[in-house]
Amino acid sequence: MTILAGEFAGRYTIGHPTWVSAPLSATQQIDFNGTIGKMIAAVLFGVAEMEQQNRRERQAAGIAAARERGVYIGRSPGSTKAIPRRAIELRKKGLVDGEIAKALGVSRRTVQRYLKASKAQLRKSPQGRSR
Repeated sequence: MTILAGEFAGRYTIGHPTWVSAPLSATQQIDFNGTIGKMIAAVLFGVAEMEQQNRRERQAAGIAAARERGVYIGRSPGSTKAIPRRAIELRKKGLVDGEIAKALGVSRRTVQRYLKASKAQLRKSPQGRSR
């Protein structure tokens, strides 16, 4: 793609003025090491920050409007990949997180979440207390 820079070169070719054109490429690299490169980077970062702030404001306004209409309920919790109760049973048998994860076919982090949730549930429920 060629964009005319709009600078008149001052020469005439068969009665027509010669314009200086600058080819631009989408893959052209910009050097950010020099003074001008740093200035261009600062301007680009500023524009990106403004766009990000505008997007956040629009999203917050949309969420507020949806809440007023009673449509927005938030993110629903994800589905469980395995049965958390089974992870607790395997832990009681003495297996470690990695072994439980392998047995259930989930990640070790998922097992840790299941066990953490079960501990929190036990603390909340009156049946879980042994005092």
